[in-house]
Amino acid sequence: MRSPRRTLALFLGGLALILSSACGQTAAVPTAQVEPQPTQTARVVTEIVTQVVTQVVTEVVVVTPEATPTAAPDLAATEVAAVAAQATADVEQTAAAVPTATVPPTAAPQPTLGPAMGQITNGGNMRETPGGTVIGQACPGDTVTYLHRQGEWITIRIDHVVADCVPDRVAMGNIGWIHQSLVTMPQANIPTTTPAPTPEVQAFNQAQTIGPIRDALSNEQYSTEITLIQVRWSRGRRLSTADPGKVYALATLRVRNLGPHSQRNVSTTMFKALDVRGALNDAESYYGDDCKMDWVDLTAGGAIEGCIAFEVPDNGALSLIYAPYRYENLTPGRYLSFTIRP
Repeated sequence: MRSPRRTLALFLGGLALILSSACGQTAAVPTAQVEPQPTQTARVVTEIVTQVVTQVVTEVVVVTPEATPTAAPDLAATEVAAVAAQATADVEQTAAAVPTATVPPTAAPQPTLGPAMGQITNGGNMRETPGGTVIGQACPGDTVTYLHRQGEWITIRIDHVVADCVPDRVAMGNIGWIHQSLVTMPQANIPTTTPAPTPEVQAFNQAQTIGPIRDALSNEQYSTEITLIQVRWSRGRRLSTADPGKVYALATLRVRNLGPHSQRNVSTTMFKALDVRGALNDAESYYGDDCKMDWVDLTAGGAIEGCIAFEVPDNGALSLIYAPYRYENLTPGRYLSFTIRP
């Protein structure tokens, strides 16, 4: 049996022999010399980078639209435009330097005066009759035609007007009476009579009654009395004149409610003027303050008096109609009629 010390010595000796053999083999084998290849490594990296960058640049070029080249300015066209602008400025400056001649206003031609014509020398009243109701004011310079004479009064027609001297001046075409002191003296004889189919004012004082009338809206019943007091004839006043061939009939009348109930909505709308043509003429909505009628309700026994104006033909038959049943034909017994001109 071997001792442990001998065994350990043998182990250590074998280990030493093995190590020596290994070192000798290592020393005997020459170390291979590896040459550095930095250039080859750099070339590979360069190729890779170039390829990547080339791909990226190619993609960007494809996506980005090609820029449109800017055309070179046309110098000849620019010079032509500049010359034209300078010429326009020179023309405008020359036109501004030349003063515009002021053309004096042309005077309105004055009408040629015939032997039966004249002019208003002094402003004054034109009237419906000698010394009667005033139609309006005639202004100095107005041209007139003389129609009739009656003492110191002359019937004239306004043929030409000048500037307004007052707000209520008469209009061209108005006919009326004026005092001879306000006009130039006529150069020809004029008629001394005034033909008229009817006098200026006609008195009637005629009364008629109708009823009983039933008011379906108010469920009331009444009878009424209409009195035609007078009719005044007029060619119009101020700026409101009758049309050619027509005249204003101004009817003064009275309406009385005989009861037993109230009579409502008494107004000019219940009256008409029946003329020679068979036409029913409505009352004028407003003729003037001297001919008007209020719109009222009348209790039993109440009465109202007023004036109603109608523009009607200046000749032929004429009647005043009172029609309380306004929305039906003129049925006998359901309206009143007053003969003004037979």
